[in-house]
Amino acid sequence: MGISSGEAYKQRLRDDRTVYYKGDRIEDVTTHPATRELIDTHADLFDLQHDPEHRETLTYESPLSGDRVSVFYKRPESVEDLVDRRRATRLWHERTGGYAARLNDFLATGVTALAMSHDLFDAEGHQRGENVVRYYEYCRENDLCLTHALIDPQIDRSKGSSFRTEDDVDRPGALRKVADADDGIVVSGARMLATLGPQADELLIFPFGHYGEEEADEALAFAIPIEADGLRLICRPSLSPNDAGNHPLASRMDEMDTFVVFDEVFVPNDRLFVDADVEVANAWRDTAQPAFASHQTVTKDLVKAEFVFGVAVMLAESTGVDEYFHVQSKLGEIAEAANLLNAAVLAAERQATEYRDTGYVVPEYTTLNAALSSFADSYQRFVQILKDIGGSGLVGVPAWEDLDSAPPLGDDVETYFRGKEMAARERLGVQKLAADIAVSGFGGREELYERFHVGGPMRVKANQYKGYPNTEEIKARVRRFGLADVDASADGRDGGGDAE
Repeated sequence: MGISSGEAYKQRLRDDRTVYYKGDRIEDVTTHPATRELIDTHADLFDLQHDPEHRETLTYESPLSGDRVSVFYKRPESVEDLVDRRRATRLWHERTGGYAARLNDFLATGVTALAMSHDLFDAEGHQRGENVVRYYEYCRENDLCLTHALIDPQIDRSKGSSFRTEDDVDRPGALRKVADADDGIVVSGARMLATLGPQADELLIFPFGHYGEEEADEALAFAIPIEADGLRLICRPSLSPNDAGNHPLASRMDEMDTFVVFDEVFVPNDRLFVDADVEVANAWRDTAQPAFASHQTVTKDLVKAEFVFGVAVMLAESTGVDEYFHVQSKLGEIAEAANLLNAAVLAAERQATEYRDTGYVVPEYTTLNAALSSFADSYQRFVQILKDIGGSGLVGVPAWEDLDSAPPLGDDVETYFRGKEMAARERLGVQKLAADIAVSGFGGREELYERFHVGGPMRVKANQYKGYPNTEEIKARVRRFGLADVDASADGRDGGGDAE
């Protein structure tokens, strides 16, 4: 089959999926106002693969079928392959300003990395590596759109992972295996937060955190269609006003977040990657998936930082405040963050290594992880800078309908909303972008997403400390060159002899 078209993607979504929005079941996610706009955006990207101008960047020849398939499914064998992957990611995300973070390149990259790590899914009595490879090939040959859900419901967070005991066997709401079947397993519980849930073909469940032996029933990894029996998706209220002119980002980039309920959902054996196996689930961090997910995400973050930088510069120029040194300094903060993100992804590619004697290469993870951790703070600062530059002007932006109205209204807007050497139409466009980023509900969701999507900020930074390479060597260096006299005698430290 090979690369999908936008229409083929939409047609796949017109299935029997159970998606709820404000109490009602959505009959067709491709036409419902809460979900259709992002689907249209994603469909355009699927179509971009067929554009002769971008064919070589976005596709390659399948080793299985010979068809053109998405380059996001290519297992890299060289640094050049990593560079090609980054260029394709940039191309996709430049079409959205980096504001649709979970486009299909994210989990296409994820399942590709898992296929590179397939032997880690083989254990005594559970030879499931072949399932991983076959699923990867299925996604590649059909160009599927994927989502995932990682987090347990926030019911009682005092009972976190590895806190179950014989007397306390129920972490409320956690997804777990409830039964074995002849040709699969049955699972019940819930997961959050499936971004892109109603707009995807398939749902992936990964292990998350560390599992104790008493949590084996939760140590699962599998894939199922969104339309699977017993699977229910509960949408949050839409952040899209379905008004592309006045809300240029929110109207097109609202990746719907969903709460996922599993009501005795059957998972067939060929879709099962980890089956109540604590050892295999806890080895997830050794797969190539974290490094490749980070490579994709840092590239997206770079595109997003550049986009915000462009909006901030144009916003400052619109009122002439770009001439002020303190504003230039703030713009420089965004430029600095973008430069560091660029340096991180280039460094990770240059320091790529062969992955576990497979012949495939993996980008250097530590640098990418540091970039991800820092971007959570940087993006919050970006938003504050836009607010500082735009000020109260961001909350009183007229509608395009006002500008296009007959006199006197249209003339009023044209006269009083122009900028410094900038017509009212361009200035309003810049203000609407800045308002979408900085003061809208969509913008608030984006800020929270960037802060938490790789984990709680404190935990992420703590892991930077715990995972820093060569800590003991560094401490030894400090002892050699900074504490050289620590073992000297008290007399020697005091200059020798007793004081008279």
